[in-house]
Amino acid sequence: GAPTVKIFGEEIAVRCKRRAIGGYSAHADQPKLLEWVRHMRDSLRSAFIIQGEAEASDALAQKIRDELAVKAIIPKAGEAYDII
Repeated sequence: GAPTVKIFGEEIAVRCKRRAIGGYSAHADQPKLLEWVRHMRDSLRSAFIIQGEAEASDALAQKIRDELAVKAIIPKAGEAYDII
């Protein structure tokens, strides 16, 4: 991605990373996804769950919160988040 973004006319350094995982199911592959998050949890502020059926996504987000103590968010369309 871009090293900076312009917000209200000001250049802001991008200090986040986006990771996309293809081919996983929030339900069937939940143990693998939890293990993936577990390896990164010390450097994570939040995990955004943006794919999958609502029930499976809710369950995955709750396990990330409960088992890994990572803030897990399932954003709704049009919502904005401060990731700085």
